[in-house]
Amino acid sequence: MDHPIALDSHALVFMTGRNCEMYVGDALKSLARQTHDEVHVLFVDDASERRHVRTSPGTTSAALFPGRHTMVVNDVSWGKARSASTHLRALAPQYGFVAVLDADDQLIEPTILATMAREYAEGCDVVWTNFVTDRGGTGRNQALDPTLSPRLQGWRTSHFFSFRASLFANVDPSYFQDDDGRWLTAACDFAIAFPILDQTRRYRFLPVNAYRYTASNPYSHHNLDPQSVGLSSRHQAASARIVLAKPALPCTRPAREAVDPVSAAAAVARPWAPVVRERTAAPTVAATDPWSAAAAAELVRRCPRVLAALRHAPAAAADPVFLNDLHAAVGRARRVLEIGASPLLGWLAAFAADTGTATITSLAADTDRINARRRELRLAGAETSVQIIESRWAELTLGDTTGYLPDPGALDGQAPFDLVIVAPDAWGARVAANLALPAVAPLLSLEGFTVHLQGVDADVQQDAAAQWRALAPELELLCGDFGGSVLTVISGATN
Repeated sequence: MDHPIALDSHALVFMTGRNCEMYVGDALKSLARQTHDEVHVLFVDDASERRHVRTSPGTTSAALFPGRHTMVVNDVSWGKARSASTHLRALAPQYGFVAVLDADDQLIEPTILATMAREYAEGCDVVWTNFVTDRGGTGRNQALDPTLSPRLQGWRTSHFFSFRASLFANVDPSYFQDDDGRWLTAACDFAIAFPILDQTRRYRFLPVNAYRYTASNPYSHHNLDPQSVGLSSRHQAASARIVLAKPALPCTRPAREAVDPVSAAAAVARPWAPVVRERTAAPTVAATDPWSAAAAAELVRRCPRVLAALRHAPAAAADPVFLNDLHAAVGRARRVLEIGASPLLGWLAAFAADTGTATITSLAADTDRINARRRELRLAGAETSVQIIESRWAELTLGDTTGYLPDPGALDGQAPFDLVIVAPDAWGARVAANLALPAVAPLLSLEGFTVHLQGVDADVQQDAAAQWRALAPELELLCGDFGGSVLTVISGATN
């Protein structure tokens, strides 16, 4: 059942800080500059060390938000997770949505809360933005794919995360604790975000730098750890692993309409200001230029089954030139492995049936995606042409990169494969593209193989290619293959 949205415009801004006397005044003033009037501030001073520091946030918030602030002082340091579970839980039911603002950071877009309020009024459950740092950096927040578990996509919602307040009531305090019942004291934003994201697929990423993160704060975890990587300390990384090991809460709020890669990309690119949502038509095979028209005609001539694939798996629609390349690749292969149960699976089934030489195996760990692909294949009459194997998620580390992938051990001796296609979202974070080659290496044919890392940006391709060259300099690497979105690796033995 949908949550009521009567109070969507009422925002509760959750602020916590410890020893933030250098920053808290500017943080509160940045909030006071917001054009949205329906704001209540919950400020938690987490046992700051000096008495006058502990009272100054309350004085400032009272002056800036008369009658619209709540001040809490912890006698001992609880950390953000316990403060959220206790203090935020007590107030959240009175408000439409919650926005998280740390006491050492600032809002830099004065209309952002008003924009968020309108998004919640339209039915969104989670809204977030991008950010900049006081050191000149820019965050890498992105839209989430609502067809894939948020736990498998990396942390794309950091800094200035907001959510429908009613979702917080469903999060048990154990989600903010380790396995021994101790409250988490690092990666607390991470711990708040994921059980909220579990419950809904009604997301909205606003591609605007609305938040300034104070990376230079000497009390921040990454500045206290000499071995931090970027903005993440070892303590934060360990706590994040605890969070991800928790069972995901049930998703009770599915996406309101079908989402495909084209519309997801458009959502990222569209202006961040409120717009009227319109249902877009399902994508079709493009034929907007002579080359695409010729490729589409040739593909249908050689493989009439593509029409069934297009009809029953519209989210898999792609450029005809790309599909011709993919058809040729399958035609040269004998054993094809697709990792991720992507919408490409319907095309692969059609191409394998057309060539009559290749067998298709798909390895995936997301049950929802597997069921969606099986339904598409069944509608197209191709359910027997693809073997889909469901596995658990396995963690893989290469250097400083750690990511998750479907466990290759589930294939149980079915290798070797001479063509491997790694789906666009088989791994959660973009940086985990570096893990694709070592992950599939034990599955590859010694007689020759081709691996396609599918649907990644040019800079990600270059980074992955550099690591892959270091691991296996004898391999041929093609960045920008298949029209630009594919990194291809070819062994010297293949034709």
